[in-house]
Amino acid sequence: MKNLFALSLFLLLLGTCRNEDDGIPSCPGEYSAFEVSYTIPTSESNDSDRIDWTFVSDANGTVLKDYRADWGTTKRIILTDHCTENLDFSIVYARDAYGFEGLEKIVEINTLTSVETGKNFSTPNKHDRRRIYPPGGLRIAINNIPEDLEDISFVRNSLNTNAFSLDHDNHIGYINISGSIPYYNPIFVTTKRSSETVQRGLVMPPPTYFYDNELNLDYEDFTVIIESQTVHFPYPEFWRYDLYGTYEEAPIRDLYLSHGLINEDSTQPADEVTLMVPNDSTTTPIIFRAFTSDGDGVGMSTTTLPEQIELTPTGLDGTLNSRSCDFFNTAGLDLVVASWYYFTINYEGRKYRCTWNVYLDPTVASSYTLPELPSALLDRLPFLNQLDNPTVLRLCGTQFSGSSTYSEVAPQYFYNESDRFWAEKIGYEQECVNIE
Repeated sequence: MKNLFALSLFLLLLGTCRNEDDGIPSCPGEYSAFEVSYTIPTSESNDSDRIDWTFVSDANGTVLKDYRADWGTTKRIILTDHCTENLDFSIVYARDAYGFEGLEKIVEINTLTSVETGKNFSTPNKHDRRRIYPPGGLRIAINNIPEDLEDISFVRNSLNTNAFSLDHDNHIGYINISGSIPYYNPIFVTTKRSSETVQRGLVMPPPTYFYDNELNLDYEDFTVIIESQTVHFPYPEFWRYDLYGTYEEAPIRDLYLSHGLINEDSTQPADEVTLMVPNDSTTTPIIFRAFTSDGDGVGMSTTTLPEQIELTPTGLDGTLNSRSCDFFNTAGLDLVVASWYYFTINYEGRKYRCTWNVYLDPTVASSYTLPELPSALLDRLPFLNQLDNPTVLRLCGTQFSGSSTYSEVAPQYFYNESDRFWAEKIGYEQECVNIE
Protein backbone atom coordinates (compact mmCIF):
# COMPACT_ATOMS: atom_id res chain seq x y z
CA MET A 1 0.00 0.00 0.00
CA LYS A 2 2.81 2.38 0.93
CA ASN A 3 4.56 1.62 -2.35
CA LEU A 4 1.32 2.29 -4.27
CA PHE A 5 0.85 5.62 -2.47
CA ALA A 6 4.46 6.64 -3.19
CA LEU A 7 4.03 5.75 -6.86
CA SER A 8 0.82 7.80 -7.09
CA LEU A 9 2.47 10.78 -5.44
CA PHE A 10 5.44 10.55 -7.84
CA LEU A 11 3.17 10.46 -10.89
CA LEU A 12 1.20 13.44 -9.59
CA LEU A 13 4.35 15.50 -9.11
CA LEU A 14 5.64 14.42 -12.49
CA GLY A 15 2.44 15.56 -14.17
CA THR A 16 2.50 18.99 -12.55
CA CYS A 17 6.16 19.76 -13.29
CA ARG A 18 6.77 21.98 -16.34
CA ASN A 19 9.71 21.76 -18.63
CA GLU A 20 11.33 25.09 -19.56
CA ASP A 21 11.50 23.89 -23.17
CA ASP A 22 7.86 22.89 -23.59
CA GLY A 23 6.71 26.42 -24.41
CA ILE A 24 4.68 26.77 -21.19
CA PRO A 25 5.87 29.43 -18.74
CA SER A 26 7.15 28.03 -15.46
CA CYS A 27 6.20 29.79 -12.24
CA PRO A 28 7.81 28.11 -9.24
CA GLY A 29 6.38 28.91 -5.83
CA GLU A 30 3.52 31.32 -5.30
CA TYR A 31 2.15 33.48 -8.10
CA SER A 32 3.34 37.09 -8.05
CA ALA A 33 0.74 39.83 -8.34
CA PHE A 34 0.13 41.29 -11.82
CA GLU A 35 -1.54 44.65 -12.45
CA VAL A 36 -2.10 46.96 -15.42
CA SER A 37 -4.42 49.95 -15.75
CA TYR A 38 -6.12 51.72 -18.64
CA THR A 39 -7.49 55.27 -18.70
CA ILE A 40 -9.74 57.09 -21.17
CA PRO A 41 -9.68 60.91 -20.93
CA THR A 42 -12.97 62.60 -20.11
CA SER A 43 -12.88 64.53 -23.39
CA GLU A 44 -13.46 61.27 -25.26
CA SER A 45 -17.06 61.21 -23.95
CA ASN A 46 -18.16 63.23 -26.98
CA ASP A 47 -18.10 59.99 -28.97
CA SER A 48 -21.50 58.62 -27.93
CA ASP A 49 -21.22 55.63 -30.27
CA ARG A 50 -17.82 54.60 -28.97
CA ILE A 51 -17.14 51.28 -27.24
CA ASP A 52 -13.88 50.65 -25.37
CA TRP A 53 -12.79 47.32 -23.97
CA THR A 54 -9.59 46.05 -22.41
CA PHE A 55 -8.48 42.54 -21.52
CA VAL A 56 -5.49 40.41 -20.54
CA SER A 57 -4.86 36.99 -22.12
CA ASP A 58 -2.30 34.27 -21.52
CA ALA A 59 0.12 32.46 -23.83
CA ASN A 60 -2.67 30.12 -24.97
CA GLY A 61 -4.90 33.05 -25.99
CA THR A 62 -7.33 32.54 -23.10
CA VAL A 63 -8.92 35.70 -21.73
CA LEU A 64 -8.06 35.95 -18.03
CA LYS A 65 -9.89 39.17 -17.17
CA ASP A 66 -11.60 41.96 -19.09
CA TYR A 67 -13.44 45.23 -18.53
CA ARG A 68 -15.48 47.64 -20.55
CA ALA A 69 -13.67 50.94 -20.08
CA ASP A 70 -15.60 54.10 -19.13
CA TRP A 71 -14.81 57.67 -20.13
CA GLY A 72 -12.84 59.65 -17.62
CA THR A 73 -12.07 56.62 -15.46
CA THR A 74 -9.21 54.21 -14.89
CA LYS A 75 -9.80 50.47 -14.99
CA ARG A 76 -7.31 48.17 -13.28
CA ILE A 77 -6.81 44.53 -14.15
CA ILE A 78 -5.31 42.62 -11.23
CA LEU A 79 -4.30 38.96 -11.38
CA THR A 80 -3.15 37.02 -8.33
CA ASP A 81 -3.70 33.43 -9.45
CA HIS A 82 -1.94 33.22 -12.81
CA CYS A 83 1.61 32.98 -14.05
CA THR A 84 2.69 36.51 -15.01
CA GLU A 85 5.00 35.38 -17.81
CA ASN A 86 3.93 35.88 -21.44
CA LEU A 87 0.74 37.82 -20.72
CA ASP A 88 -0.77 40.00 -23.46
CA PHE A 89 -2.66 43.25 -22.90
CA SER A 90 -5.28 44.31 -25.49
CA ILE A 91 -7.31 47.46 -26.06
CA VAL A 92 -10.45 47.41 -28.24
CA TYR A 93 -11.83 50.63 -29.71
CA ALA A 94 -15.06 50.60 -31.76
CA ARG A 95 -16.90 53.56 -33.28
CA ASP A 96 -19.30 54.44 -36.10
CA ALA A 97 -17.93 56.21 -39.16
CA TYR A 98 -18.96 56.86 -42.73
CA GLY A 99 -17.01 54.87 -45.31
CA PHE A 100 -17.30 54.27 -49.03
CA GLU A 101 -20.48 52.23 -48.52
CA GLY A 102 -22.24 54.39 -45.94
CA LEU A 103 -22.25 54.10 -42.17
CA GLU A 104 -19.83 51.46 -40.91
CA LYS A 105 -18.71 50.17 -37.55
CA ILE A 106 -14.92 50.44 -37.38
CA VAL A 107 -13.00 48.44 -34.80
CA GLU A 108 -9.34 48.75 -33.90
CA ILE A 109 -7.66 46.27 -31.57
CA ASN A 110 -4.12 46.80 -30.27
CA THR A 111 -2.31 44.02 -28.43
CA LEU A 112 0.94 44.43 -26.52
CA THR A 113 2.63 41.08 -26.03
CA SER A 114 4.80 40.16 -23.04
CA VAL A 115 3.43 43.09 -21.05
CA GLU A 116 5.15 43.87 -17.78
CA THR A 117 3.26 44.36 -14.53
CA GLY A 118 2.70 47.86 -13.19
CA LYS A 119 2.10 49.54 -16.56
CA ASN A 120 -0.44 52.38 -16.81
CA PHE A 121 -1.85 52.71 -20.31
CA SER A 122 -4.27 55.24 -21.78
CA THR A 123 -5.95 56.11 -25.04
CA PRO A 124 -4.75 59.14 -27.05
CA ASN A 125 -6.57 62.32 -26.04
CA LYS A 126 -8.39 63.55 -29.13
CA HIS A 127 -9.04 66.86 -27.39
CA ASP A 128 -5.44 67.73 -28.27
CA ARG A 129 -6.04 66.96 -31.94
CA ARG A 130 -8.83 69.44 -32.63
CA ARG A 131 -9.03 71.16 -35.98
CA ILE A 132 -10.31 74.54 -37.12
CA TYR A 133 -12.77 74.48 -39.99
CA PRO A 134 -13.16 78.04 -41.30
CA PRO A 135 -16.56 78.13 -43.03
CA GLY A 136 -15.93 78.51 -46.73
CA GLY A 137 -12.19 78.06 -46.32
CA LEU A 138 -9.50 80.54 -45.36
CA ARG A 139 -7.86 83.33 -47.34
CA ILE A 140 -4.48 84.71 -46.36
CA ALA A 141 -3.80 88.27 -47.56
CA ILE A 142 -0.21 89.53 -47.68
CA ASN A 143 0.03 93.32 -47.88
CA ASN A 144 2.87 95.45 -49.30
CA ILE A 145 4.24 92.78 -51.62
CA PRO A 146 7.15 93.72 -53.92
CA GLU A 147 6.68 94.07 -57.65
CA ASP A 148 8.68 90.95 -58.47
CA LEU A 149 6.90 88.56 -56.08
CA GLU A 150 6.06 85.46 -58.10
CA ASP A 151 4.95 82.76 -55.67
CA ILE A 152 3.13 82.26 -52.35
CA SER A 153 2.75 78.89 -50.64
CA PHE A 154 1.01 77.66 -47.49
CA VAL A 155 2.91 74.64 -46.14
CA ARG A 156 0.61 71.88 -44.93
CA ASN A 157 0.70 68.17 -44.20
CA SER A 158 -0.92 67.02 -47.42
CA LEU A 159 -0.29 66.99 -51.14
CA ASN A 160 -3.12 69.47 -51.68
CA THR A 161 -2.13 72.59 -53.60
CA ASN A 162 -3.26 76.04 -52.56
CA ALA A 163 -4.33 78.55 -55.21
CA PHE A 164 -2.66 81.95 -54.97
CA SER A 165 -3.13 85.24 -56.82
CA LEU A 166 -1.12 88.46 -57.03
CA ASP A 167 -2.63 91.95 -57.23
CA HIS A 168 0.45 94.00 -58.01
CA ASP A 169 -1.57 97.17 -58.61
CA ASN A 170 -2.65 97.16 -54.96
CA HIS A 171 0.47 95.38 -53.68
CA ILE A 172 -1.51 92.48 -52.18
CA GLY A 173 -1.03 88.76 -52.58
CA TYR A 174 -3.66 86.16 -51.73
CA ILE A 175 -3.60 82.47 -51.06
CA ASN A 176 -6.81 80.47 -50.69
CA ILE A 177 -6.84 77.45 -48.37
CA SER A 178 -9.58 74.85 -48.39
CA GLY A 179 -10.21 72.20 -45.76
CA SER A 180 -9.36 72.18 -42.09
CA ILE A 181 -6.43 73.57 -40.16
CA PRO A 182 -5.26 71.85 -36.95
CA TYR A 183 -5.48 74.34 -34.12
CA TYR A 184 -2.13 73.14 -32.77
CA ASN A 185 -0.23 73.87 -36.03
CA PRO A 186 1.78 77.05 -36.42
CA ILE A 187 1.04 78.89 -39.65
CA PHE A 188 3.92 78.58 -42.13
CA VAL A 189 3.79 80.66 -45.33
CA THR A 190 6.58 81.03 -47.89
CA THR A 191 7.14 83.57 -50.69
CA LYS A 192 9.51 83.80 -53.68
CA ARG A 193 10.78 86.86 -55.58
CA SER A 194 12.17 86.57 -59.10
CA SER A 195 15.19 88.67 -58.11
CA GLU A 196 16.23 86.33 -55.25
CA THR A 197 17.52 82.76 -55.24
CA VAL A 198 16.18 82.08 -51.74
CA GLN A 199 12.63 82.11 -50.45
CA ARG A 200 11.33 84.11 -47.51
CA GLY A 201 8.94 82.74 -44.94
CA LEU A 202 6.80 83.60 -41.96
CA VAL A 203 6.01 81.30 -39.03
CA MET A 204 3.39 82.37 -36.52
CA PRO A 205 1.37 80.77 -33.71
CA PRO A 206 -1.86 79.07 -34.77
CA PRO A 207 -4.74 81.55 -34.62
CA THR A 208 -7.79 80.60 -32.58
CA TYR A 209 -10.17 82.77 -34.61
CA PHE A 210 -10.36 84.03 -38.17
CA TYR A 211 -12.14 87.33 -38.74
CA ASP A 212 -14.28 87.05 -41.87
CA ASN A 213 -12.34 83.94 -42.89
CA GLU A 214 -9.27 86.04 -43.68
CA LEU A 215 -5.83 86.30 -42.11
CA ASN A 216 -3.99 89.56 -42.87
CA LEU A 217 -0.20 89.58 -42.96
CA ASP A 218 2.48 92.03 -44.05
CA TYR A 219 5.35 91.15 -46.36
CA GLU A 220 7.77 93.03 -44.10
CA ASP A 221 7.28 90.25 -41.53
CA PHE A 222 8.58 87.57 -43.91
CA THR A 223 12.07 87.57 -42.45
CA VAL A 224 12.88 83.85 -42.27
CA ILE A 225 15.34 82.93 -45.02
CA ILE A 226 14.52 79.58 -46.64
CA GLU A 227 17.37 77.78 -48.35
CA SER A 228 17.51 74.67 -50.49
CA GLN A 229 19.04 71.37 -49.40
CA THR A 230 19.20 68.21 -51.49
CA VAL A 231 18.60 64.77 -49.99
CA HIS A 232 19.83 61.71 -51.91
CA PHE A 233 17.96 58.40 -51.57
CA PRO A 234 19.58 54.94 -51.88
CA TYR A 235 17.84 54.11 -55.17
CA PRO A 236 15.19 55.54 -57.55
CA GLU A 237 11.67 55.19 -56.18
CA PHE A 238 8.50 57.19 -55.63
CA TRP A 239 9.60 58.34 -52.17
CA ARG A 240 7.27 60.12 -49.76
CA TYR A 241 8.88 62.51 -47.32
CA ASP A 242 8.06 64.80 -44.39
CA LEU A 243 10.17 67.42 -42.65
CA TYR A 244 9.05 68.66 -39.23
CA GLY A 245 10.42 71.31 -36.92
CA THR A 246 10.04 73.12 -33.63
CA TYR A 247 8.80 76.65 -33.28
CA GLU A 248 10.50 79.03 -30.82
CA GLU A 249 11.97 76.10 -28.87
CA ALA A 250 8.50 74.92 -27.82
CA PRO A 251 7.61 71.22 -27.90
CA ILE A 252 7.06 70.05 -31.44
CA ARG A 253 3.61 71.09 -32.66
CA ASP A 254 3.35 69.51 -36.08
CA LEU A 255 5.22 72.32 -37.83
CA TYR A 256 5.38 70.94 -41.35
CA LEU A 257 8.38 72.47 -43.08
CA SER A 258 8.04 70.31 -46.17
CA HIS A 259 5.90 67.42 -47.38
CA GLY A 260 5.57 65.68 -50.67
CA LEU A 261 5.90 62.79 -53.06
CA ILE A 262 8.97 62.79 -55.29
CA ASN A 263 8.04 63.12 -58.97
CA GLU A 264 4.34 63.00 -58.11
CA ASP A 265 3.51 64.34 -61.57
CA SER A 266 5.78 61.86 -63.35
CA THR A 267 5.77 58.16 -64.13
CA GLN A 268 9.51 57.97 -63.48
CA PRO A 269 10.93 57.33 -59.99
CA ALA A 270 13.69 59.54 -58.60
CA ASP A 271 16.54 59.20 -56.13
CA GLU A 272 16.82 62.76 -54.80
CA VAL A 273 14.70 65.68 -53.67
CA THR A 274 15.48 69.33 -53.01
CA LEU A 275 13.82 70.71 -49.89
CA MET A 276 13.34 74.32 -48.87
CA VAL A 277 14.54 74.57 -45.26
CA PRO A 278 14.17 77.59 -42.93
CA ASN A 279 17.50 79.02 -41.77
CA ASP A 280 16.28 80.58 -38.57
CA SER A 281 16.93 79.99 -34.86
CA THR A 282 13.21 79.99 -34.01
CA THR A 283 12.30 77.38 -36.63
CA THR A 284 14.55 74.37 -36.27
CA PRO A 285 14.16 71.22 -38.42
CA ILE A 286 14.36 68.23 -36.09
CA ILE A 287 12.65 65.32 -37.83
CA PHE A 288 12.95 63.98 -41.36
CA ARG A 289 10.96 60.94 -42.50
CA ALA A 290 11.01 59.15 -45.83
CA PHE A 291 9.19 56.03 -47.05
CA THR A 292 8.63 54.30 -50.34
CA SER A 293 5.11 54.90 -51.59
CA ASP A 294 4.15 51.29 -52.26
CA GLY A 295 2.70 48.81 -49.76
CA ASP A 296 5.86 46.70 -49.55
CA GLY A 297 8.64 49.10 -48.79
CA VAL A 298 11.19 50.66 -46.49
CA GLY A 299 11.53 53.91 -44.62
CA MET A 300 13.46 55.81 -42.02
CA SER A 301 13.36 58.71 -39.60
CA THR A 302 16.19 60.83 -38.27
CA THR A 303 16.62 63.98 -36.22
CA THR A 304 18.95 65.54 -38.76
CA LEU A 305 18.37 66.30 -42.42
CA PRO A 306 20.77 63.93 -44.18
CA GLU A 307 22.48 64.53 -47.48
CA GLN A 308 22.52 60.79 -48.20
CA ILE A 309 20.08 58.18 -46.91
CA GLU A 310 21.43 54.68 -46.28
CA LEU A 311 19.05 51.78 -45.61
CA THR A 312 19.87 48.19 -44.65
CA PRO A 313 16.62 46.16 -44.84
CA THR A 314 16.65 42.65 -43.38
CA GLY A 315 14.22 41.17 -45.95
CA LEU A 316 11.35 40.81 -43.47
CA ASP A 317 8.80 38.27 -44.68
CA GLY A 318 6.16 35.93 -43.29
CA THR A 319 3.23 33.62 -43.83
CA LEU A 320 -0.45 33.89 -42.92
CA ASN A 321 -2.83 31.16 -41.81
CA SER A 322 -6.11 32.73 -40.78
CA ARG A 323 -5.61 33.94 -37.19
CA SER A 324 -1.95 32.85 -37.06
CA CYS A 325 1.21 34.16 -38.69
CA ASP A 326 4.91 33.38 -38.87
CA PHE A 327 7.58 35.96 -39.57
CA PHE A 328 11.27 35.67 -40.32
CA ASN A 329 14.38 37.59 -41.43
CA THR A 330 14.16 39.76 -38.31
CA ALA A 331 17.83 39.97 -37.32
CA GLY A 332 18.58 43.39 -35.86
CA LEU A 333 14.92 44.41 -35.50
CA ASP A 334 13.67 45.71 -32.13
CA LEU A 335 9.95 45.49 -32.90
CA VAL A 336 7.61 43.72 -35.30
CA VAL A 337 4.00 44.84 -35.66
CA ALA A 338 1.67 42.28 -37.26
CA SER A 339 -1.57 43.85 -38.47
CA TRP A 340 -4.58 41.77 -39.51
CA TYR A 341 -6.81 43.85 -41.81
CA TYR A 342 -10.46 42.93 -42.35
CA PHE A 343 -11.68 45.45 -44.92
CA THR A 344 -15.25 44.21 -45.27
CA ILE A 345 -17.21 42.11 -42.79
CA ASN A 346 -20.87 41.63 -43.73
CA TYR A 347 -23.15 40.92 -40.81
CA GLU A 348 -26.94 41.27 -40.68
CA GLY A 349 -27.02 43.80 -43.52
CA ARG A 350 -24.31 46.09 -42.16
CA LYS A 351 -20.69 46.67 -43.15
CA TYR A 352 -17.91 46.36 -40.61
CA ARG A 353 -14.17 46.88 -40.71
CA CYS A 354 -11.55 45.72 -38.25
CA THR A 355 -7.81 46.13 -37.78
CA TRP A 356 -5.92 44.09 -35.19
CA ASN A 357 -2.36 45.29 -34.50
CA VAL A 358 -0.07 43.04 -32.45
CA TYR A 359 3.23 44.37 -31.07
CA LEU A 360 5.84 41.60 -30.91
CA ASP A 361 9.39 41.15 -29.67
CA PRO A 362 11.29 39.56 -32.61
CA THR A 363 14.12 38.46 -30.33
CA VAL A 364 11.87 35.95 -28.56
CA ALA A 365 8.96 35.31 -30.97
CA SER A 366 8.72 34.26 -34.61
CA SER A 367 5.00 33.46 -34.73
CA TYR A 368 1.75 34.56 -33.17
CA THR A 369 -1.89 33.48 -32.96
CA LEU A 370 -4.60 36.00 -32.18
CA PRO A 371 -6.13 35.43 -28.74
CA GLU A 372 -9.77 34.92 -27.93
CA LEU A 373 -12.01 37.95 -27.46
CA PRO A 374 -14.02 38.46 -24.25
CA SER A 375 -17.45 36.84 -24.44
CA ALA A 376 -19.17 40.01 -23.22
CA LEU A 377 -17.51 41.97 -26.05
CA LEU A 378 -18.64 39.39 -28.61
CA ASP A 379 -22.18 39.66 -27.27
CA ARG A 380 -22.00 43.41 -27.85
CA LEU A 381 -20.22 43.18 -31.23
CA PRO A 382 -21.10 39.71 -32.62
CA PHE A 383 -19.55 40.40 -36.03
CA LEU A 384 -16.14 40.02 -34.34
CA ASN A 385 -16.79 36.26 -34.40
CA GLN A 386 -15.96 36.45 -38.12
CA LEU A 387 -12.22 37.13 -37.96
CA ASP A 388 -10.98 33.94 -39.61
CA ASN A 389 -10.40 35.36 -43.10
CA PRO A 390 -8.38 38.60 -43.06
CA THR A 391 -8.06 40.61 -46.26
CA VAL A 392 -4.32 41.03 -45.74
CA LEU A 393 -1.65 40.71 -43.08
CA ARG A 394 0.86 43.55 -42.90
CA LEU A 395 4.19 43.04 -41.16
CA CYS A 396 6.29 46.06 -40.21
CA GLY A 397 9.69 45.67 -38.58
CA THR A 398 11.51 48.54 -36.89
CA GLN A 399 15.13 48.92 -35.86
CA PHE A 400 15.57 51.89 -33.55
CA SER A 401 18.74 53.91 -33.28
CA GLY A 402 20.93 53.35 -30.25
CA SER A 403 20.33 50.52 -27.81
CA SER A 404 16.52 50.58 -27.58
CA THR A 405 14.84 47.29 -26.63
CA TYR A 406 11.34 45.96 -27.14
CA SER A 407 10.40 46.46 -23.48
CA GLU A 408 11.45 50.11 -23.75
CA VAL A 409 9.80 51.10 -27.03
CA ALA A 410 6.68 48.92 -27.47
CA PRO A 411 4.74 50.24 -24.41
CA GLN A 412 5.17 53.80 -25.73
CA TYR A 413 2.51 53.08 -28.35
CA PHE A 414 0.00 52.61 -25.51
CA TYR A 415 0.69 55.79 -23.53
CA ASN A 416 -1.45 58.91 -23.89
CA GLU A 417 1.27 61.10 -22.40
CA SER A 418 3.86 59.97 -24.95
CA ASP A 419 5.13 62.61 -27.33
CA ARG A 420 3.61 61.39 -30.58
CA PHE A 421 7.00 61.91 -32.21
CA TRP A 422 8.90 59.92 -29.60
CA ALA A 423 9.91 57.25 -32.12
CA GLU A 424 11.08 59.79 -34.70
CA LYS A 425 13.19 61.54 -32.07
CA ILE A 426 14.96 58.25 -31.33
CA GLY A 427 15.38 57.58 -35.03
CA TYR A 428 14.69 54.31 -36.84
CA GLU A 429 14.72 52.24 -39.99
CA GLN A 430 11.54 50.42 -40.94
CA GLU A 431 10.42 47.89 -43.53
CA CYS A 432 6.95 46.57 -44.26
CA VAL A 433 5.52 43.73 -46.33
CA ASN A 434 1.95 42.70 -47.13
CA ILE A 435 1.08 38.99 -46.85
CA GLU A 436 -2.09 37.72 -48.54
